[in-house]
Amino acid sequence: MAQMEQQLEQHVPQMAISASTQELAALIDAHLGALRSPSPAWRVGDSPISGRGVFAARNIEKGEELFREHTLLVGPTAHRGRNLRTCIHCYHQPPGESEESALCSAGCGLPVCPDCAPSERHAVECQLFRKWQPKHLSIIEPRALRILSVVRCFFLSEPQRQLLYAMQANTDRYYMREVQRAAECFEHFPRDPDMLEYFYRTVCAFNTNAFESRCHIDGQEVVTRALFPLAGLLNHQCTPNAAHHFEDGETIVVTATERIPAGAEITMSYTKLLWSTLARKIFLGMTKHFMCQCPRCQDPTFLRLILSEGVAVAVAASAGAGVAAAAAAVAAQLLAWSCRQSPIANTRNRTSRRVATTRCHLSALPALRCNILPILARRTHRAGARHRDTVCVRVCVCV
Repeated sequence: MAQMEQQLEQHVPQMAISASTQELAALIDAHLGALRSPSPAWRVGDSPISGRGVFAARNIEKGEELFREHTLLVGPTAHRGRNLRTCIHCYHQPPGESEESALCSAGCGLPVCPDCAPSERHAVECQLFRKWQPKHLSIIEPRALRILSVVRCFFLSEPQRQLLYAMQANTDRYYMREVQRAAECFEHFPRDPDMLEYFYRTVCAFNTNAFESRCHIDGQEVVTRALFPLAGLLNHQCTPNAAHHFEDGETIVVTATERIPAGAEITMSYTKLLWSTLARKIFLGMTKHFMCQCPRCQDPTFLRLILSEGVAVAVAASAGAGVAAAAAAVAAQLLAWSCRQSPIANTRNRTSRRVATTRCHLSALPALRCNILPILARRTHRAGARHRDTVCVRVCVCV
C-alpha cells in the first residue's frame, strides 16, 4: 500500500501556499461577506486528515445548515455531449437553434443571451477574447469555452487573488494541457510566462478544489465547475457528517447529516456514497492523489453491510505504466477481502474511448458498473494508451 501511495504522490507536488491557516480564515471571512453568520457554527483549522479543514465551533444538530457560499470562480464545464448553447452568465438558452446563433455578435466566440450581451460583466470578457482573436466564429469551441472559468481569474480583486493563492493546488502534468488546448483556439493567445503560470496555478486550484455545480434552468440541467474556497476546505470521509447541494449554479449550501460535537472535523464525501471500496480508492487515488484511510475503507466487512466483494484488477498498458501500477496495487490490497456466499463472476474486455461502451460490456457486474472501468478507461487513454489496453476484473457479490 505504501508503495502505491508513493507512485500516486511522487508526480503531484503541491504548489506553495502563500497564507497561514489564520490568514486563510480571514480571507474566507471577507469572501463570504454578508453570507457569513455573526456567530458561525464552524471554524477553519489545521486538520489531522489533510492540511487545513473545517471544524465545529459548537455542537451542531442533524439537519442544521452550516453555511452557504457564493463561488469565487465559475465557468462552463464544456463537456462533450452536453448542450453548449447556454449563456455563460445566466445559463439560459439563447434564442435560435444553431450554435452560431448563440454566439456573441461582437466576435468573442462565447455563447451569450441577448439580455447579458450588453452587460458590463460580459463586456470585459468579450474584449479580452476578441483581443486574442478566436479562430472559429461559427461554432462553439469547447476548449475555448472551458478555459473561461480560468480566464476569469484576471478579474478578481486583490483580496480574491490572495484567497486563490492561499488554496491548495496540486500539480499534474495533464493540467497544463488544458491551457495548451485553449491556446490552439486563438490566433494571439498570451505567451507571457507569468501570465501562463497564473493560468496554470488557477487550473491546479480548480482541479484540486472545484465542484461540479448543477442546477436546472429552462428545463435542462446546467453543469458548471465552480470554486468555493470554504466548501473546498472540507476534507473527505467515506462516512461523512455533512452534505451539500446547489441553490443555483453559483451558490453551495452545506448541511449537517448527523449530530456533530464541538471540536469535531466537518467532512464530506468526494465520491458516491454507494460506490464500492475499490471504486472509491481508485477514484480518489487517480483524481485527488490520496488514498483514503478512513474507518470505512479499513473495515473488511463494509461497516457490517451484507454486501461484500473480492476484486482483482490488472491493467496491461503499452503506455501509462505508472497509472496501471497504481490501479493494480489498489486492487491487490483488496484481494484479502472475501465473500463466501456467492460464486465469482469473471469478465475480460478491452477498454474503449467511449465510457458507455465499457458500461455495456460490464452490465453483468453490478458492483462495478459505471464506477471502476470508466475511470480506468479515461486515465489509461489520457496516459497515451489505445485499444491495446486490457482490463481484467474478478468480482464476487453477496446475494
